[in-house]
Amino acid sequence: YLSIIKLRKDIKLQQEVLDNIMLEDVRNGQRAAWGAIVGGVVTALLVAFFMGKALTRPIRQLVNGTQRIAQGDLEFRVEVATKDEIGQLASSFNKMAEDLSLSMAKEKGLTLKAILATEIERKKSKELKKMQNDLEKHADELTRSNKELEEFAYIASHEIGRASCRERV
Repeated sequence: YLSIIKLRKDIKLQQEVLDNIMLEDVRNGQRAAWGAIVGGVVTALLVAFFMGKALTRPIRQLVNGTQRIAQGDLEFRVEVATKDEIGQLASSFNKMAEDLSLSMAKEKGLTLKAILATEIERKKSKELKKMQNDLEKHADELTRSNKELEEFAYIASHEIGRASCRERV
């Protein structure tokens, strides 16, 4: 009977040792799980931070580019570093800036042509006005000369008529 009691005590002791070992293993597993969770969260935060930086840098460049274009710097271009959607957006931005620059250059050219044509028309109009004034002046002089000539012809014809009447008498 004593050996049974001793055996029970030994079993109980071994059970307690096994329980302590299992409890320690569970605690170690919990610590490892929490370590993995914390490590995963830190890793996820670091990945998100660096990916966020990688995404926001080109977007900031595009925002800066739109502000520079809006201020009139039509020669500004953004760096195209990738071929993903952000890279395609940057390429499209640069194409838009180039097209806008060409359109503005064409508009300036057309505006200069219009100004030049307006100036030429203004000069021609001024010359035509001067010619019209000169023609009116000459027409007035011709009218006056014709009137004087008519008066002279009238006087001359009367004088000739009187002279021929005297000769007859």
